[in-house]
Amino acid sequence: MYCSHLNLFIKLSLLLVLSLLTTSTNSQQFFYTLDPNATCEPWVGHSFCTGLIKNPSSIYVSTSRSQSVMVSQIDLIQSYYNAATSQCLADDSNNRKFFCNAVFPECKPQGLPNNKVINLGVGVCQANCKHVSDLCIPAGLNLDEINCDLVNSQNIYNYPPNYNQYDLSSYGGPANVQVQCLNSSSTAQNGTLAPINGTCPDPLIHHVTKDRQSDLDKGYYLLEGIDCLMPCPAPFFTHSQWSNMRLMISIVSPISFFCISMNLITYVGLNRKFDRHAFGIIFLSFSVFLMTLSDLIFIAGGWDSICPDPGRFARQSDSSCAAAGFIFQYGVVSAMLWWASMAFDLWLVIRKVQNVKSYVRYYISTINVIAIVLAIVPIFGKQYGYAVGGLGCWVMDDAWQNGVFWIPLCVCLFVGISFIFLICFEIYKIVTAVSKINGRSSKMRILRMNIKPFIIVLFIFSQFMYCFIYHFYVQDNMDRYYNNMADYVKCLVSTKGDPACASHAITVPYKSQITFLFFLRIFGIEILFFYGFTKRTKKIWLLSPVFKNRFVELIKKWAPSFFSVSSITTNNSNLNTTTDGVTQQNTVANSSIQLSVSGSMRTSQISMVTLNSNIANDEEEDRENSDEDEDD
Repeated sequence: MYCSHLNLFIKLSLLLVLSLLTTSTNSQQFFYTLDPNATCEPWVGHSFCTGLIKNPSSIYVSTSRSQSVMVSQIDLIQSYYNAATSQCLADDSNNRKFFCNAVFPECKPQGLPNNKVINLGVGVCQANCKHVSDLCIPAGLNLDEINCDLVNSQNIYNYPPNYNQYDLSSYGGPANVQVQCLNSSSTAQNGTLAPINGTCPDPLIHHVTKDRQSDLDKGYYLLEGIDCLMPCPAPFFTHSQWSNMRLMISIVSPISFFCISMNLITYVGLNRKFDRHAFGIIFLSFSVFLMTLSDLIFIAGGWDSICPDPGRFARQSDSSCAAAGFIFQYGVVSAMLWWASMAFDLWLVIRKVQNVKSYVRYYISTINVIAIVLAIVPIFGKQYGYAVGGLGCWVMDDAWQNGVFWIPLCVCLFVGISFIFLICFEIYKIVTAVSKINGRSSKMRILRMNIKPFIIVLFIFSQFMYCFIYHFYVQDNMDRYYNNMADYVKCLVSTKGDPACASHAITVPYKSQITFLFFLRIFGIEILFFYGFTKRTKKIWLLSPVFKNRFVELIKKWAPSFFSVSSITTNNSNLNTTTDGVTQQNTVANSSIQLSVSGSMRTSQISMVTLNSNIANDEEEDRENSDEDEDD
């Protein structure tokens, strides 16, 4: 998800590496502009450049660039060069000759007719600069300090093609003094080079790569130009914040998994009546079951499940990551589709659309086909993996995520909220009509009967809407977050791992992120609360083999009312006979209310609780069993 942004971050994080001839306090764009006060000084020495300086007895020092500045620059270069790629280190001697003679340039005194001397700097040849740039410098970065073609208004090059020509006439000298460039690769090496340690500043991880693209595909986030890896998990959050998010998932997900498992046991294992209501709960519960199952894979494997090797983020080639990503994608897509169908179904029930049960087969087939397709497609793009900033394997790239989840979610949210408004309108009409006949008590009863399914629809809508808004907020700000991370990396290198650098790593809002993760993991708890503790589920358990045995028969003697099935059933003649909140139409003969609504409204024969229909159930197709079921 983050590949394009990561490339930007990688490039920006090397700005300091490539500022070869700058310091934090003194940056010069042109190094060899005429300076009448420049001096030639003996080289102060540095282990990185020992035996590589062309003329250690005479170093060009301008008034704006002292040798102490040069030493700071070469210190910085060495700290990065220790993490250089194998491609760059393959020509170690010549590359270091370039860096050292560019930082510590040779000084050439030029005599003037008035017996005065003006000192000129000898720049390294442009060909050497381009050779080292190709080997050691990321493509696409055009910095003045390492711009091999940079020339000033006096036609003086930092890296001359052949020579720099100076006009000394204003100082009494000739107008065309030429200073030949230094071919650094031809500089004689005097002694043994100081070893390269192969280290990276903490928390970056050193990794020698032979095939960069292959390592990137495997999940190594290499900093371009050096063999350093971003740590896994990435420093988007502090260690304590990562630990808190993992702890939250380790607590909430198992609880949610247990809750949703109880729902499935009730409606699949113990239930004997598979109607519209049961099918809706079963498939919604199964979707959430898969979402929580993917978390259990993470909990069981710990950080190793998403960071299988130091500095490597899990990818689709890791079986556990591929399985967790596919399972979560199928589950979350299916859950959002079933939620939208809940809103649609509730509206159908309240509208008293005939043959509503015939829609169930379309729900099941359509939703599962869409969910399977949207879960399989990312496999072909090798998109399942663990990306920076999250917990667990999922679709990585922004464009892929938008296509297979967030855009479909947007459609579902629009459909769902549309039917929520329609439901409100239908309930308003029904409540208004009933209250005119039976008064306020009937009106309040209808509101109480409908509030439960309406709340679960709104709850899930609110959670999905928050996740939707938060995702696109983060996506819109990701460039800024990666720029902050680049500043963080530069600070680490320049200060050799100062903990204060963490102040630069201001990225994804921690509280918003943990809320996002929490909302995706409490669906199981909510569904059990709304659908697992009803009179129907109580009856399912009481009539199941769990309670129909000798041991329970003995316990029943101590609490007969609790275990009585008759206590949760009603007589057909009762006005409140329902099937999970939907009154059967056969009660109309005994207790329906004839409502004559003037104007554009039709005369309707409406059962009290039929008007209070619940999305959780519509048992119109099983009227003969209406005395066995109760309101949710």
